[in-house]
Amino acid sequence: MKTNKIFLGLLVLAVSTVNPLAAQKTVRQSVQKIDLGKVTEIKIEETLFGHNLEHCRSAVFQGLSAQLLRNRKFAGKPAHFGEPAEWYRVGAANAFISLVAVRGAYVKHIGNTWKNFLSNNEINSVIIQNPQPNQKAGIGQKGLALKGGAAYTAKFIAKVRGDELPLNVTLTVVGSGGKIHGEKTFSLEAGDWKTCEFSVTPQNDDTNASFEISFSQQAELRLGVASLLPTDNFHGMRKDVVALMKEIGISLLRWPGGNFSGEYRWKDGLLNVDERAPLLAYTPVESQPHSGGYDFHEIGIDDFIALCREIGAKPYLTINLAWDTPEEAAQWVEYCNGSAATEWGKKRAERGNPEPYNVEYWSLGNEFGYSHMEGLNTPEDYAKKANSCVEAIKKVDSSIKFFSSGPYGPGWNSADWTTKGLAPMAKHISYLSFHAYQSDFFNGVDFATAKGLKESYERVTGTPAGWLDGLRKSRAFLDSQNEDIKKIAISFDEWNTFYAWFHDPCVIEGVFTALMLEMVCKESKALNMPVCVYFQPVNEGAIMVHPLTSDLTANGQVFALMKKHRGGTLADIHSSDAALHCLGSVDKEKRFTVTLINSSYDKPIPFIPGKGLKKIQNAVLLDGSGTIFHGSKFIQADGLKVKNTAGEFVIPPRSILQIEGEGKFN
Repeated sequence: MKTNKIFLGLLVLAVSTVNPLAAQKTVRQSVQKIDLGKVTEIKIEETLFGHNLEHCRSAVFQGLSAQLLRNRKFAGKPAHFGEPAEWYRVGAANAFISLVAVRGAYVKHIGNTWKNFLSNNEINSVIIQNPQPNQKAGIGQKGLALKGGAAYTAKFIAKVRGDELPLNVTLTVVGSGGKIHGEKTFSLEAGDWKTCEFSVTPQNDDTNASFEISFSQQAELRLGVASLLPTDNFHGMRKDVVALMKEIGISLLRWPGGNFSGEYRWKDGLLNVDERAPLLAYTPVESQPHSGGYDFHEIGIDDFIALCREIGAKPYLTINLAWDTPEEAAQWVEYCNGSAATEWGKKRAERGNPEPYNVEYWSLGNEFGYSHMEGLNTPEDYAKKANSCVEAIKKVDSSIKFFSSGPYGPGWNSADWTTKGLAPMAKHISYLSFHAYQSDFFNGVDFATAKGLKESYERVTGTPAGWLDGLRKSRAFLDSQNEDIKKIAISFDEWNTFYAWFHDPCVIEGVFTALMLEMVCKESKALNMPVCVYFQPVNEGAIMVHPLTSDLTANGQVFALMKKHRGGTLADIHSSDAALHCLGSVDKEKRFTVTLINSSYDKPIPFIPGKGLKKIQNAVLLDGSGTIFHGSKFIQADGLKVKNTAGEFVIPPRSILQIEGEGKFN
């Protein structure tokens, strides 16, 4: 998408067209003098910069996961010719291809059998019967993106019937022009499952390669699972995406959901990744539309903890309160936090992790009280089950901080859930989960007309102020209750625009994100809201993942910029212009960071640094004054150069300027 260029090299700032649909005259604002006032005693909590990692849509599938193959564990039912979804027939038309369920499969579940989850759709393998010799039979998958010079591990796990001679099975990675990137033939003896793999290194980029498994004998082959992974991966995850998660400053990572927590079976994650059965979504259209309604369980608990350590985030886990028993929930806590002398801590140690993970934050389910969640959806039943889990968990680890679920949001007409759901367990609860999504991207943003676009922009960017009103009402309601409820903090652990997962984010959302972070940093103390969690970075707002590359969206640019306020002390700073939002903080080395957000749709705002801001050493401008259509990003520039002939800094409309340096503070 084209963006209007901004010339920043001269002292005079040339502001690009501010309305992408029709040019308008910009109106010069009065010069704002910004002072860095009193440094407060309010800490900007690290945990206000949290994010979710939920296994829905393409956050993991074709997002964080490095796995290239789709439906690699053959979930669902086959097409009427027998091929599993995402796979095509190779060779003979008269070969028999079908799925066999449960008893003949390679993948599996462990632990309890959850009657409505042990589904023939989740646990399958593929049977290929070739009825006559010297004809090719098999299956393949196309549309795979390979990077030239990178090594990939191609693999399948299969077996043949006990009454047959050794079967020669060929695994071929074919280039888009028919050139073979790699090929190897394996001889399979009758018996149990055998793993067959080899390394492939394509010479050039290829965005339409194919993966084929075939044989030419009169025989039967059973395929359990297939895989194509870049050899250089991080616990099965894409290293470029992991690096971007670190870049945006994720301080707290909530996992595995969200809605997906009602499907998640934590013990399955202790299996080898190839053995883990797919997990069928309760609401597949909402949560798994990109992968046929299934999650293929590419990330387990040990992988998640490794990810948190790699990016410097605290782990925050959501218990499957709908289907796990209190005993299973307690076992998960013991696996994470127990010493190697405990039953489940020993299992963790045996898997190469002798030291406890020390997971402090645990949510008692997600969004109970809403129709899209499975399980106990009345406040009374929720409180009963949650209390049972708490009692079992506290016997394992009494230091846990619990989050209570429920229908809590900006409207928050939830007195029934507070008195009947929260009150019976309030003495155990540290946080109440508050969820909200900006609705314009659900109901529609007008990108077609100049007037509609401006009005949409102003509604979206006005949302954080509206949410603040709802949060204050929620806090007041909690404070009006008994002492056990009064002490409960708010965790705003899901926020974003609606349908961020179904469109390219844009500058509108970037400004919205900046205003949201400014609001929570300033107001968290008064609200008793030390936790705030964005939903969610990968392919749903902050990071866009492409077949061979990944990059930050406008939201991601904002997170990467504003993470410098993490852990700082809030400083008093403001502007007389309501469109210019100011967030100031001071770190342990007495350096200031000031983020100035010009939320005006069409007016540049000039300012001069005042008291406390004399020694500016660094400045970054995220300029959003160009196009704001889907996929638009801020143009990043040296903020020290955005001065006019009077020596004033000029912040373009829809833009963010961050300055850093040393100053004198009250």
